[in-house]
Amino acid sequence: MKKSIILTGAIAFAISFQSCQSGDNGAQAAKDLVAIDSISNLKVTAFSDSLNMECMKAATEKGMYLADSMMNAAKKGGKKTTPKVTPPPPPPPPPADPKKDKMGGNSNTQTKTDKMSGDSKTTTDAKKDKMGGKPK
Repeated sequence: MKKSIILTGAIAFAISFQSCQSGDNGAQAAKDLVAIDSISNLKVTAFSDSLNMECMKAATEKGMYLADSMMNAAKKGGKKTTPKVTPPPPPPPPPADPKKDKMGGNSNTQTKTDKMSGDSKTTTDAKKDKMGGKPK
């Protein structure tokens, strides 16, 4: 039993020593990684191309279906519609200024100026003139 344990240990030591002495495996590992990368890139490109082809095929089929249905409707003399144009809403009225309306605004400014200067007749004098009466 001692001999088998010693023999197994010696074989394990010899294998580990041989793997350490085999030289630089870095170059081989780099070659392997490059090969793996190129294979994976080819597979990704092939998969992407197949998806693009499926998408283009579906889009083309749908486009052809819509074009055929429009052509059939045009041959049958389909319903002709014109777009409805609604007129724009009228602009809102300008806001009224309540202070100007109460104070008379600028509509009576000339008569107020005349009244203050005393140059013109007052409204009561003008009414009496129309009636034929003379002011006192």
